[in-house]
Amino acid sequence: MGLFARRPVPALPDREDLEATLRRMSPGAAEEIRNKRYLAEACLAIPDDERVVALLPSGVNNPPDRGLLCATTRALLYIGELREGIRLSLDSFYEVGIIHHGSTLKVAYGAQEAHFGAPHRDEISREFFVRQLRDAVERVKNAAKAPAAKPSDADELAKFAALRDQGVLTDSEFEVKKAELLGKIW
Repeated sequence: MGLFARRPVPALPDREDLEATLRRMSPGAAEEIRNKRYLAEACLAIPDDERVVALLPSGVNNPPDRGLLCATTRALLYIGELREGIRLSLDSFYEVGIIHHGSTLKVAYGAQEAHFGAPHRDEISREFFVRQLRDAVERVKNAAKAPAAKPSDADELAKFAALRDQGVLTDSEFEVKKAELLGKIW
């Protein structure tokens, strides 16, 4: 193989979320992405507990590289031809948008910004990607704001029983707590 020989495109993993995302894209954009080796690499970088929500062919300028942006339920990944993958956690994002007359996707996170080339030829895919990415960021932020799940009465009773068994609570204190909990149930 010569220096500039193309590597074969690896087989894509069987992921329902990936297939659903590709079906929502324009047929031309989906086929272009499906035939790139970095789609398989992006899938390998996604943990099992995350879902793919949007894909977009992309690029960066410093150094110049072409690749793929993959938005998941918790992160934005960039897999390129030349550089190592980039993973940005959505919980630190505060701005997602298109700048430079629609040619660049801007994401602001923490105290930094990242800019990714967004091809002009498929405006529908670009707008869909931005909308899906914004929605994913919003879901992550809302989940972080949600109050912690309140322990069930059974969990509370087990906790008090453990404290009684450890000698922290007396039998009579345990019975009072038990009566309070059972009073809420009945």
